[in-house]
This record gives sequence, structure tokens and C-alpha cells, in this order.
Amino acid sequence: MTILTFYLPWPPTTNKIWRSAHIHGITRTYRSKEYNQFERLCLIELYSPKRKTITNNVEITLIFHPPTRRQYDVDNRIKPVFDVLTHAGIWDDDNQVEIVIAKKGSISKDNPGVEIKIKELKNVGSNH
Repeated sequence: MTILTFYLPWPPTTNKIWRSAHIHGITRTYRSKEYNQFERLCLIELYSPKRKTITNNVEITLIFHPPTRRQYDVDNRIKPVFDVLTHAGIWDDDNQVEIVIAKKGSISKDNPGVEIKIKELKNVGSNH
């Protein structure tokens, strides 16, 4: 059974992943600078040529450590993390997540981010 742990930078809210621009009557949707920067930092942190992609379903625990006392919605911080884990090849797709545990952790002014623990589940119930 595979167990992976990571500490990634403070994720942007889901509300700030996508931006739109109207250019010559055409609406273009693109990823925000904030999300692109988050993704770049995460991909550097997650890169490992020896790690194999998880193909079984998983349980994931996320503990968020915000930079300030400002209120935030935990659920709006999950999607950017899942998307970056998929893009980094940690798993095939976030539809492999069977169990999500998401918690608010302590404030971390010096190193805001999210603690991640991924536990691979047995093949039973796997989508693959």
C-alpha cells in the first residue's frame, strides 16, 4: 500500500483559477496568473522521475495552513490541489479519490500551504 506525503504552497481559491477576457467581441477563458504560479511551484515540489503513478483509488487528507486569520472555505481550496496532483502524475485522475478528509490547520505566516497525505486503497472498488 502506497502512502505519499507532501507539503505544497497555499492554493488559490477555486474562484480565482479561471479568468475571462473579451477581445474583439470574443470571450477567451484562461488560467489566472495566481493559479499558474501555484501550479509551477507544485510541479517543482512534486517532480520525481522514480515515482509511479497511483492507479488504485485513494484516501487523501489535506490540512490547510493559511497565511493569515482571514476566513476561507476549505472546499474552494481542494480543487486546485487535486488538479495539480493530476497534472503532476501522482494519480491518473482525481476521480480515484474515494475518501477526502480536509481540515483547517494552524496559521503559518512564514510557510503557508497544505499538508497532504495520500493513501492508496486496495484494488476493490477501483475505477481502473
